[in-house]
Amino acid sequence: MAFGPGSVSALRPVPAPTLCFALVLIVGSASFAEAEAAESAVEAGVVSAPADVGAEARFVARVEAPDGSPVLDAVVGLIPLDERSPPPLRSAAPLRATMDQVDLAFVPHVLAVEVGTVVDFPNSDQVRHSIYSFSSARTFEIKLYRGFEAPPIPFDRAGLVVLGCNIHDHMLGFIYVLETPWFATSDETGRVAIAGAPPGRYRLELRHPRLEESLVVAREIALPAERGTTLVLPAKPPPRPALRPAPDPLQDLFGARGR
Repeated sequence: MAFGPGSVSALRPVPAPTLCFALVLIVGSASFAEAEAAESAVEAGVVSAPADVGAEARFVARVEAPDGSPVLDAVVGLIPLDERSPPPLRSAAPLRATMDQVDLAFVPHVLAVEVGTVVDFPNSDQVRHSIYSFSSARTFEIKLYRGFEAPPIPFDRAGLVVLGCNIHDHMLGFIYVLETPWFATSDETGRVAIAGAPPGRYRLELRHPRLEESLVVAREIALPAERGTTLVLPAKPPPRPALRPAPDPLQDLFGARGR
């Protein structure tokens, strides 16, 4: 499994991870009734198991920094430990996901998918993009394109895929390819909600693209889980990079030619 960071620039590779982190799992008395009452497990910035997966356990947690502030973009996956845990029911068609480009940014900034998912890369901007990844989990390049001209890309190997754009150096996106159908990405409130996982024992794995350690935690849990689960990181991740830096006349000129 390759979750090490890949290159974010054709000229500047991402440094290899050098610092390890731990995570404290706290089951508090505070109630997350509002979060558990939410009907949808797929929200802005949240990707989780399909709603048609049968049963009935639901994992809801809040990811926090040491100061209690919510953590955005944390990817939480549940890997079943019970041999008889049934797989989710789904059609024979491959899983699909979308990584768009809007206002010179990858949207969503962090996308989590299951191994075998085919990802579409539409370009909703008025300028062309040329996106790529040098990550070991998936290496590819899509030359200058706009709209829906890009071919879909299958992701068949678990790991972290770091995305960049050859035209707009500030553009940065992340795709986590996971070996489980049960996962979610934390939203602005730090909330993760994973639906459809059968009751049983799981290994909880938490990753974050702005923490240098590829795997922040691996901890055993049981579903159904108690309410009020809080995942506290030992360090606060840096904020997302600026969505769009000051305009570069050369980049704007090059992009305008592709309109």
